Amino acid sequence: MEVSIKAFALNKNKSGVVILGDMFELGAYTDEEHQKTVMLLEETNLEEILIVGEAFFKTSSSDSRIQKFKKTTFLHQIKKKSLKNKNILLKGSRGMALEKLLELL
Repeated sequence: MEVSIKAFALNKNKSGVVILGDMFELGAYTDEEHQKTVMLLEETNLEEILIVGEAFFKTSSSDSRIQKFKKTTFLHQIKKKSLKNKNILLKGSRGMALEKLLELL
């Protein structure tokens, strides 16, 4: 996740949008690693950051670019946003089923 975010953020185009889902394979490190991921996102120049899942929902951030969602029911909100002509990083554990977003992008 860290490498993907850093590589994506290298793009100087500020129209970058990140949509991240929980990482299920972290075991005892789940809370710590999700918080570290949020802290990394705060350091980027990305325009908009959407994080979804129980673990990401428990993280803390005061960054207004970060929107947190507990469940993938946020999909209807994606339809309302225009993501046309934006670079998008879509990443999460397979169990998050974020591929449902592809038809909206």
